[in-house]
Amino acid sequence: MLTASIATFEIRYQLKNPVFWVAVAIFFLIGFGVAASNNVSIGTPGSVHENSPFAITIALALLGLFYLFVITSFVANAVVRDDVTGFGPMIRATPVGRSQFLAGRFLGGLVIAILGYMAVPLGIALGSAMPWVDPETVGPGGFATYAWPFLVIAIPNLILSSALLFSLATITRSMLASYIGVLILVMGYLTVSAVLGNEPAYQDALARFEPMALGAIGEISRYWTAAEMNTRAIPFEGNLLINRLLVQAGKPRGQGRGGAATGSDSACAPQLWHRSFAGEFLDAVED
Repeated sequence: MLTASIATFEIRYQLKNPVFWVAVAIFFLIGFGVAASNNVSIGTPGSVHENSPFAITIALALLGLFYLFVITSFVANAVVRDDVTGFGPMIRATPVGRSQFLAGRFLGGLVIAILGYMAVPLGIALGSAMPWVDPETVGPGGFATYAWPFLVIAIPNLILSSALLFSLATITRSMLASYIGVLILVMGYLTVSAVLGNEPAYQDALARFEPMALGAIGEISRYWTAAEMNTRAIPFEGNLLINRLLVQAGKPRGQGRGGAATGSDSACAPQLWHRSFAGEFLDAVED
C-alpha cells in the first residue's frame, strides 16, 4: 500500500508538471499531423490509410524512440529531484524502505509515460476525422485499431525504456548524465539500424532482438499488400512474440550481483544490455 501511495503522489506531481503537458501537446500534434496533413509522413506506402492498423503500429514504434527524451524527464526526475531540492536526506531518514520508495517512484513515472504517449493515437484518431481529409486516405478506424498496437508495441517499449532510464538515473543521480545516456542510446540505435537494417543476414536477429520492434514489424509485413496493411492487425506471433518476451524479460537464471550472468546461459548483446541495467537497478534497490 505504501508503494501505491508513493506512486499516486508521483502521478499527481507529474500531472502538475508543465513538461508533461508540453510533451502531450507535441506528440498529439505529431499524431494529428500524420493523419490530417499530406506534408507529414512516417514512411508508409502512399496507398495505405493514415489510420490503418499498420500505419498506427509503425507510428507507435517509431515515435517511441524519440519519446525516450520525454520519458527521461519523468522517470529520471523522480529519482534525482529529491537530491537536487535537498529533501533527499530527509526522505532517507524516514521509515520508508528504499525498495518501496524506488518502486513507487518508478511506477508513478511509468504510468505518466504511458498516459503521455496516448496522445499519439488520440492525435491520429482526431486527425483522420478532420473534414478536409480525403475520405479515400483514411479507413474506418475503431477502438481495437488503436488499442492493439498500443498494447503490443507501445506499452512493452515504454516499460523497457522507463526501466533503463530509471536505472541510469538511480546509478548516476544526475539529469545531465541521464540525458547524455539517452542521446548515446538513440544514436547507437540509429547507427546499428542503419548498418544492419538492409543486410538480409541480420534481419532475423533484428526481428528478435531490436528493442523497439520495428524489425519484427517489418519482417511480418514484408510481403503484405496495401489492402492487408489497411485491414490486418499485426499478429502477435513468431519473432514479434519472441521480441516482446525478451523486451520484458526479467533477471535471468544464475545472475549474480551487478547483472552478470554466472551460469551457463548465453544471450545476444541487446539482451545482455537489458540484463545489466536490470541488475544495476536491483543492486541499487538492495543497497
